[in-house]
Amino acid sequence: MSNMTALLALLFVVFVAFAKSGGDMAKAIFVSAFMAVFIGITWYFSSRRSQPPTEIERFAATAWLVIRRIVGIVGALVFLVVGLLFAIGYFDGAARLDTLTRLGYAVFLLGVSAFCVWVAIYGQGWNRLDWKDDVALHRENKKRYHWRR
Repeated sequence: MSNMTALLALLFVVFVAFAKSGGDMAKAIFVSAFMAVFIGITWYFSSRRSQPPTEIERFAATAWLVIRRIVGIVGALVFLVVGLLFAIGYFDGAARLDTLTRLGYAVFLLGVSAFCVWVAIYGQGWNRLDWKDDVALHRENKKRYHWRR
């Protein structure tokens, strides 16, 4: 991510936050600051790709890996449980549907659960449509930040 891309993304977030806040400046500032942190993190890591990692960068990358894995696994478990409960018709809305529709929803939720596991393990590569680059970038990050697994 270039400096210009990061700046434009941040300006877009600020504009949308102020437009949606309905005059509530505190809410708009909170949303802008919250999103600025994520844009800044992405910019920081991409700007340092060609240099050896610092201790702060190594710590931040490892912390991000741990957070990503926790959120991904918890999300996968939630989607898995909801998918299974949907398949057996545990929810009132699901019980009113026919079996094939219920199983279709359950399969979709199980697929989302599997995707959460994939993102928890490998993350997202540069190309959002190519799954191989997720693995390649993860392997590169393992070498760069000295991760064991």
